[in-house]
Amino acid sequence: MDSLRISVVIPVFNGERYLRKAITSALEQSYPPHQVIVADDGSTDSSRAIAESFGGAVTCMTQANQGPSAARNLGILSSSGDWIAFLDADDYWSPDKLSLQVAAIRANPNVDFVYSGWTSLDDDGVSESFRAESPEWVKKRLAFECPLIPSTVLARRSLLLRHPWSTMFRSSEDWWLFYRLSRDLVFAAVETPTTFYRLHDESLTQRDWRSVLMHAQLVAAEIQQDFAGFERFRLKRMVDSRLLASAALAARRQQSPESLRFITRSLLAWPFPNVRPTRYKVFLKMLVQRLSSMIGSL
Repeated sequence: MDSLRISVVIPVFNGERYLRKAITSALEQSYPPHQVIVADDGSTDSSRAIAESFGGAVTCMTQANQGPSAARNLGILSSSGDWIAFLDADDYWSPDKLSLQVAAIRANPNVDFVYSGWTSLDDDGVSESFRAESPEWVKKRLAFECPLIPSTVLARRSLLLRHPWSTMFRSSEDWWLFYRLSRDLVFAAVETPTTFYRLHDESLTQRDWRSVLMHAQLVAAEIQQDFAGFERFRLKRMVDSRLLASAALAARRQQSPESLRFITRSLLAWPFPNVRPTRYKVFLKMLVQRLSSMIGSL
């Protein structure tokens, strides 16, 4: 098989804190990428200057702020590789990420979409690794949630041109794209964690959990159009429960009084333990805190 030409697309919006690490990890791959494109989504910090400091090794494209989906689409349209590897500006790769995925493609030339495992990393240096699940499991799971990290994904450019990132959603756009692709494409998994996925307070999930909840609910509604009858009803209730539980935890981190209301709604939507088994424990803890606060104010 001829050499695979891989274009790396890095969308960034005010990502000066992490961008240099992301770009460096792409350039230092044991399987060198054909090109590295930084798609600057109207940053007002030094993100563009950081990208340009790499000289001809990095192509920097700029647009007015339109969101990560539009930035990724800009990168895809500007690319010249046959494959696209996505890398968010606050993530970075291990040196063998692309070589392992290329090996998976060479093992099965019919593959259209390859993902890998990842390691989550918080600002305190605490990490947890996740091996990639099988394509069969992932395709089934995508109806319920997005079990993939965009920075682990390598996909054929021709297919991404036909199925661009949706600009309707400012979050959960990865869930919607990967679900749509899963219905038609051949998936492959590299079980090994190859991507470091940062968890930090500047992420959209932490900054604006209400918007994250709203867009996730919109994506879920689109996905559920493919189901009917009791299966659709069951899936909707389970997904609603998951999203409300996530919103409750995000609200609690921001010390919002809405946290108890959301975890209660989560339990009412789907009271069974196969959605976040610890929800009842979280509910009781929030309830006790609320009662203690009320008693203390008397």
